[in-house]
Amino acid sequence: MWRRGITVIVTLLMAVGCLQGLELPEKSWVIPDVSERSMREHLKETRLNASEGIWSSTDDGARVAIVAGTPPGSKRRLSESYLIVILDSPRPGIRPGTVAGVCAPAARPDTYDCMMYTANDGRILSKPQRFTLQMADRSHLTMTEVHSGVRVVFGYSLPRINFLRLTTRNDRPADLDGFLRIWPAEGPPSLPRRL
Repeated sequence: MWRRGITVIVTLLMAVGCLQGLELPEKSWVIPDVSERSMREHLKETRLNASEGIWSSTDDGARVAIVAGTPPGSKRRLSESYLIVILDSPRPGIRPGTVAGVCAPAARPDTYDCMMYTANDGRILSKPQRFTLQMADRSHLTMTEVHSGVRVVFGYSLPRINFLRLTTRNDRPADLDGFLRIWPAEGPPSLPRRL
């Protein structure tokens, strides 16, 4: 009886862990004829949200545009969503116009639920992972990875047997990675100036 109850609970937890509001294909796609110049022109005409613009990744310096749009085949129509489009990448096989992810506003102000690709085979991005983007101010977007799913940890101790369990520790804050605004200039400068 108790096994059936545990099975039902685990099944429900896995189902809830799999539900995600954002949809992203398994592999990236390329929007044709995208350049930083064309994206600036497009954003001048259509920009409505503070997150829309051209940003630089703090991880590798890639330039991306955050622009209103939905992934192909998406059923999401109730609220706005934004595509993260690569304009310039330090990885030579990634073409301008490659869509790296999709974001949608969350209930918390200036916070976005995001799915981004985390693997690169040299040309195509894959393995979507969930992140949270938070606008610290109008020039900084922080990115925090979301860990979801069920985690089961088994431990045991037998009488008179001591064991040592090693765990890893990382003191680096989770929200140091993200994007710095390049265009349009809003708020304080995103890069420190010399005194």
